Amino acid sequence: MEQILNFLQKAADYSEKSRREGLLSLEDDTEKSCDIFNFGIKLAIDGANTEYISRILTNMIEQEKDSKTKRIKAVQKEAVLLIQAGYDTRILLFILSSYLNYNEQSAFQKAAGGKYDIPVTGQENGKSMGQNEFIKNIVQIILKAYTFSVKSRREGLLSLEDETEDLDDPVFKTGIRLVVDGTDCEIIKKIIINMINNELNETRRRLLTVTLEAILSIQAGDNSEVLLHKLLSHLTQAELKTAALPLSKLNFSRLFGELNTAPIEKVSKKFTQQAADIIYRAYKFTEKAEENGILGLEEDIDSSRRARRDIFEYGVQFTVDGVDDCLINEILSNLIELEDNEEIKKLKTIQKEAVLNIHKRENLSVFIHSLISYLSDSELQQVLEHLSKTDIAQIFNTLLENPLIDQKTLDETNKRYANDLDESIGSQEVIDFFNKPLDITSDIDPSFLSEFLKQESPQNAALLFAYISSGYCSEGGIQTIADILKHVDFSSEKRIISPLEEEEPELAEAIFQYLYSFEDIVNFDGRTIQKIMREIDSQELVMALKGADKTVQEKIFTNMSMRAAATLKEDMEYMGHVRHRDINRARQRITSVIRRLKYSEVITI
Repeated sequence: MEQILNFLQKAADYSEKSRREGLLSLEDDTEKSCDIFNFGIKLAIDGANTEYISRILTNMIEQEKDSKTKRIKAVQKEAVLLIQAGYDTRILLFILSSYLNYNEQSAFQKAAGGKYDIPVTGQENGKSMGQNEFIKNIVQIILKAYTFSVKSRREGLLSLEDETEDLDDPVFKTGIRLVVDGTDCEIIKKIIINMINNELNETRRRLLTVTLEAILSIQAGDNSEVLLHKLLSHLTQAELKTAALPLSKLNFSRLFGELNTAPIEKVSKKFTQQAADIIYRAYKFTEKAEENGILGLEEDIDSSRRARRDIFEYGVQFTVDGVDDCLINEILSNLIELEDNEEIKKLKTIQKEAVLNIHKRENLSVFIHSLISYLSDSELQQVLEHLSKTDIAQIFNTLLENPLIDQKTLDETNKRYANDLDESIGSQEVIDFFNKPLDITSDIDPSFLSEFLKQESPQNAALLFAYISSGYCSEGGIQTIADILKHVDFSSEKRIISPLEEEEPELAEAIFQYLYSFEDIVNFDGRTIQKIMREIDSQELVMALKGADKTVQEKIFTNMSMRAAATLKEDMEYMGHVRHRDINRARQRITSVIRRLKYSEVITI
């Protein structure tokens, strides 16, 4: 235990120093030992990118046979990546402590003397959780989550700050505090998923899963009723029955109608008959939705089955209520995972597929094929035999003969495409303008064209650029386009260039080479240069710096560790004579990296 406690303090010290003075300040602190942490920090100082470091350290961890040592190394790897990313020290310790057991967390909190406000969120070793305790804890979390959801949606997340003191569950308390502090949802998810992975008791793992769901839903601002559906989808019907009384104040009738916690009655029909019944009912619902719209389905929903959370009836109600399809998928998937019987699980999966297709308003052919894709050939033959006795037999066979799309869908697609095309091109005057020779653009000031393009669609900009690049000034066309774009703001530049990258990638690349040159690096700040260098192969950088201006070289060297800079200088010296063409290609590839990082907003220029 002493080893991991000492390491946590070391990681905290490194984090604070690197955030205060930069990663290069850690160079003199790294020890000569080749443990995971020191080796990883050296790679980070040398400018290696995150993916590269993670892959190397993971490979090293995989060679370890001892489970305890392997866990410590996993914590060390996590610390390296968090320090490289510049995470706040408190968040770093939150994440690292999520790998620890109850005793280790308690010992670290005691050793730190409350300096970092890291709570103990684990459970005592060997302590299990029974069903009654599970229901009691989950009821408390659901009630609090509902209250917090209502309040935060009305008054904002900061209104929960004073509410956390009364929370008994340490994980829920920690999560809500992180939410109030504005912590990114991915960090919160990472912390609690680590706890789930380290928990041996299955019942406690389920409680942690519901807790995570509650925290993220509150943070996302989910509708309070949707939040309840999400949390309750982790309970079986038997568990829901037990929890119904203490949760009665939430008024279940508005969630399920008249709540019926009895399981759905067992059906004596064999699997293929049940599958045929599901497909038939789903087809009828789809057909009605086509005629009367989604809202017209509500009167056909079987309320008694919805009250028992039958996947199809329950899901269609969500669709009628306008719930997002991702949320529907999540809720129904949680319910399906609670099912032990594999055949019933498969039937429920087909029901979920039907619900999602109704929600997306898929055409009937795609709809039917998505449902039967869950059946084997022999099962499909029996389902077809059952459906041959229904009033949709002929239609069903016709749909099977047309694998993907029907004429109605083709007509709708053509109509939609025509509308989109009309909107993208604009008025007839604009069409006439671009159908004429564009020689007039040769006499227009670039700043005027840039103002024009700010208001125009990317399609018009692409058309204009394509003409300029190959038209009146084939020699300087790309330069002209770059001059135009230099007069627009970043959002306009991105809006114009992004579609051009898909349709004319070579033209987009050429334009960017004029917009930004390799020598522009001297104008970037140190943090930006370090982010760029993490994405560049070292040999590419050696080639690009060969013969470069001294100010460019010094700008690069000063943003590297002394060891990495010395290695780079040595590689440049031993490279010998290289062709100008190869140097230019290396520099162009680096400017391409700059463009990618800029447009993905990893760096700001």
